[in-house]
Amino acid sequence: MEGKLNLKAVWVFLKKNNIITFLIFFLPLVIYFAPLKFRFNGPNSVPESSILLVSIIAMFPALILMSIVSFFRQNNSTYWLKPLVEIIVLAARVDGEITAKDRKVMFNSFKSELGSSKIKKALSYFDSIAKEPNLDLDLACAKLLKVFDNSNSVILLNVIVKVTLTDQYLSAKEEIFLNSVCRKLGLPKSNLTSILAWRVYVSENKREQQSRQTFKPKHSSLSRSYKVLGLSENASFEEVKKAYRSLAKQYHPDKIRDKDLKENAKRQFQEITEAYNQIKDRKG
Repeated sequence: MEGKLNLKAVWVFLKKNNIITFLIFFLPLVIYFAPLKFRFNGPNSVPESSILLVSIIAMFPALILMSIVSFFRQNNSTYWLKPLVEIIVLAARVDGEITAKDRKVMFNSFKSELGSSKIKKALSYFDSIAKEPNLDLDLACAKLLKVFDNSNSVILLNVIVKVTLTDQYLSAKEEIFLNSVCRKLGLPKSNLTSILAWRVYVSENKREQQSRQTFKPKHSSLSRSYKVLGLSENASFEEVKKAYRSLAKQYHPDKIRDKDLKENAKRQFQEITEAYNQIKDRKG
């Protein structure tokens, strides 16, 4: 039973970190170790080949090398900046053509969310694909999933939401699009609900205007704090604690590799902590 669980854990790890990268290292290592022979019946027995043992031996250095590659991928914006910009372009085109005003909005959003080191690359790529008809949301999300875990993906979702809501209006089509992005990034809808609760915007579907003040839980209603945690107001305090622990784990800055995304995570981590503390003070 334990062996099965270990193999399952290895498989999950491989899927998460790109099995192709693993195979690129694993197969040459198998060939390298293939000449090895083993004495299965004692030190005086005839040495024998074993593809199974060779494979096991090759697996460990391959996993280590794959982890190193995965680490550098997450630290290198080359692997995630382009698919992120592709999703932002698709979001900007949901309600029509991209205008000069939209481009200016994108620039300001990139500046606040991505940091100065990535602005030029992001904007240049944005301009090059703004009218590209064959952008694929599934493919862009799949690329992000190859290099990011849930914590990093939820930070990217926050960037996408912020850019989409820069005009402080969420159309019905944009809401459908954001729900689709959330789902394709493998995130629960509660993550999107939480992110939207922090934002100042008017919803076409709900037809209600959010507060004109930047969200600060200590000055907002208790209802808003529940939304920040992705919960309804009738949630029990145990559910509140569970939701907070889950979100805190996702948004914890120590889990974010990229320095600019880390700053984004710090702000969000503070928001959910303040929301939790407000509910705790009232209900805990």
